[in-house]
Amino acid sequence: MDPKIAVLESKNDYFAQLPNEILDKLFSFVPGLPNDGWMYVCRRWYELSKDPQRWASITLKKWRPKRLLGALERAGQQPLNVVIDRLGSNAEETIKTMLGQAARLVSLNICGDASEIDQVVALIVKVTAFPVLVSLALAKEEDLDIGNEAFYEYADQVPPLPLARMPKLSSLSLIGVRIDYKAPLPSLTLLRLSWSRALYRLGRTLRLLQKSPKLEALILEDGRVDDPHPVDTDESEDEEILASDRTLKEVQLPMLKRFKLRHWSSNMGVVLKHLTLPSHTRMSFDADQFDTEVLWNGFTSILQRQSQISSLPMPQACLLRIEGHFSTRSSPQYLTIDTYAQDSLDTPAHFSLRFGEEPEPSENAAATKNFLRAIAPAHLSKLKHLYVAGELLSKATWQALFADGIIPLASSVEHITIRVDDSHACELFIQSIQVAPPLRIVTVIVEEYSFYSKERIPDPLKQLAKAYFKAQGVKLPLLQVRWEAEAIEAAPGARESEEMKKWEDLRGVG
Repeated sequence: MDPKIAVLESKNDYFAQLPNEILDKLFSFVPGLPNDGWMYVCRRWYELSKDPQRWASITLKKWRPKRLLGALERAGQQPLNVVIDRLGSNAEETIKTMLGQAARLVSLNICGDASEIDQVVALIVKVTAFPVLVSLALAKEEDLDIGNEAFYEYADQVPPLPLARMPKLSSLSLIGVRIDYKAPLPSLTLLRLSWSRALYRLGRTLRLLQKSPKLEALILEDGRVDDPHPVDTDESEDEEILASDRTLKEVQLPMLKRFKLRHWSSNMGVVLKHLTLPSHTRMSFDADQFDTEVLWNGFTSILQRQSQISSLPMPQACLLRIEGHFSTRSSPQYLTIDTYAQDSLDTPAHFSLRFGEEPEPSENAAATKNFLRAIAPAHLSKLKHLYVAGELLSKATWQALFADGIIPLASSVEHITIRVDDSHACELFIQSIQVAPPLRIVTVIVEEYSFYSKERIPDPLKQLAKAYFKAQGVKLPLLQVRWEAEAIEAAPGARESEEMKKWEDLRGVG
C-alpha cells in the first residue's frame, strides 16, 4: 500500500485514535464481551484483551462451559463476578471448577431448572468457605408444585445453603432454594426468598431477620395454591415457636427501605405482627382471599408500631390509585390500591396492595375499606389526586369511604382522574360523589372500544359539574377528556354521532 494512502486511512480511523482508557469504557457496554472472538480483531484489541481484570466479570446468556473455563483462566487472581442466565445439562464438572475459585468469588448469579440448581447447591455445600462473597442469587426457573406433598419430601432431601460460610454476604436472592436459618448475617442489606421452603417456616424466617438489622430491602414471595393449607406440619411447629419464643415478639429492621410480601393472608398477618419498620419503608402486599381479617390486623399492628417508634411522621400521600378488573382469558380478576408521595404514577408507590384470586365483591369492599382505614388519616389527610379505574367497587362502598373521611374528598382532593372502561363502575363512582369537593381538575380517560361508558358517562359528569357550580358559585375550572386511539371510530356511525354530541355538550360545564 502506498504510504500516503496508509497515512490517510489512519487519520480517518477515529476508532483507532481513541486512547485505551476510552476503548475500555466502550467495551464495557458491549453485550457478550469479553469473549474469545474479539481477541483476534487486531493486535491492539489482542493486547487490550490480555488484561486479567477484563475477564473477571463473566456473563453467560447461554450455557457455554468452554467460555466460562477460559475466562476463569484468563482472569488470573482477580476477584470474580459470575452471571449464568441459563445453566445447561452436564454442568457439574464445570461448576465444580468454578467453585474451586471460591476464595475470590465476589458475586454469583445462576438460573436453571430445579434439578440443575439443586446440583449447584449440593456442590456449594461441599465448599469450605466463601470469604469474599458479597452477592448470591440462585433461581429455579420452572413453576414449583408447592401444593403437592411430594414437593416437600423432595425439598427436604436437598441440603440447605450453608450461609454461615459466607460472612460478608450483603445480597441474597433465592427462588426455590432452602437456607440455613441459624446463620448470622449481620452485613445483609437485601434478602429475597421466593417460592421457597423458608416461607413455610415463619418462625425460622423471622429469626433470620432478627440477625440482619442492616436490611434495606426485604422480599418474601410465594406461589398461590388452591388449597390454603396443603401441609400444616411445619406451620404448626412454627406457630409453637412464635408463641414460645419471646425474642420473636418484635423483629426490628430500622434501616428497611422496601418491603414486599406475597403469601397467603393468614401467614402474611403472622409476619406483619412480628415486624417493626421505620415510617419511610415502602410496603407492597399481594394477598389472596383467605383470612383477610388476620391480614388487616397484622397490617394495622405494624403501622401502630411505626408511629410509636419513629421520630419522623409517615409520608403524606399525594396520589391514591384504586383500580380493579374482572377476570379475562389473559388475566385474573384483581383489585389494586397504590399510594404515591408525588403526583405521578411513574414514581415508586409508598403503599401497594394487590388483592386477587377471584374475590367476591364484598371481599373487595372489605379489603379496600380495611386497607385505607389503616393508613388514614396519617397517610391520606392531605390527598390531592384520586385516580379511579375498573369496576370492582360498588356505589355504597365509595359513599362509605367518603362519608367516613377515609378518602378526604370534601377537604383536600383537587384532582380526580376517571379511567372509563366498558362497565358501570365509573358511572357509579361519579354518582357516589354527594358533596362538591374543592376540585380544580377532573380528567376522564376513555378506553378504546368502551362503547357503553361513552354513552353513559357524560350525564353523571354534567350532574357533578352542576353540583360544583351550585356549591362553589363558579364553574369547574377544568374538565378534560382524553380519548385513547381509535376510541370514537370503533362505534357505528349513527351511534357515534349521538355519543359525540353528548361529549360535546360537556364543553359548557367546565
